[in-house]
Amino acid sequence: MTAVAPEAVAAPPAPSTHAADWQAFMSWPSSYIDAGRLDHCFEGRLGRELCDRLRAVRRLRERVSRIIAEHLGLAPPVPLASCEEGDRVIALAAPERFGQIVRRSGAIYWARAIAGAVRSADVAVLHRELDEALCSFALAHRDLAGAQALPAVEGIGARCAEDGLRCVAAWTRALPDAVGQRVRLKLAAHSAIDTAPQPPFSQVGAAIVRRAAT
Repeated sequence: MTAVAPEAVAAPPAPSTHAADWQAFMSWPSSYIDAGRLDHCFEGRLGRELCDRLRAVRRLRERVSRIIAEHLGLAPPVPLASCEEGDRVIALAAPERFGQIVRRSGAIYWARAIAGAVRSADVAVLHRELDEALCSFALAHRDLAGAQALPAVEGIGARCAEDGLRCVAAWTRALPDAVGQRVRLKLAAHSAIDTAPQPPFSQVGAAIVRRAAT
């Protein structure tokens, strides 16, 4: 009688990179929190420079993350499936990437007003403060624009940056608290991101951010 070899037991699949990134995002806010926000968790005793270095110390990340969670009252972690795929990708973006998303979001919000700039002097200001590529991106997505007219073309760069933060604030509040709170940690403290947005940002902001992240 021929012996039958037992079936090999398949090893459990390794967690996907996406799942591992999500676990790190939920568990270790110390690795991505803005240095100024981290300093605030220590009552301003450490300074931004030291906090910037502290974020990179792996052996302290659990302890520092626990301090952050307790000081800021972070909601308990939620699983990967708590968000749609597109929102997960944005939430896991590096802090530097959020700078681009903020600028794009603000430019989309003001896209109709940007499209209405016809004087060569105004167009020159737009290209100087936003750059031509960002203006073109905003115009391609002006179906989501919220503002109709610019009060003044000068200062459009700062206006887009602040209103982009309001759009991101709206998007984070459309997510589970555990996700939105952690995303906001990636950005420097500012009333536009830390305060619940009012209309029209509360109505159009989340859709604008999703488009800006494409």
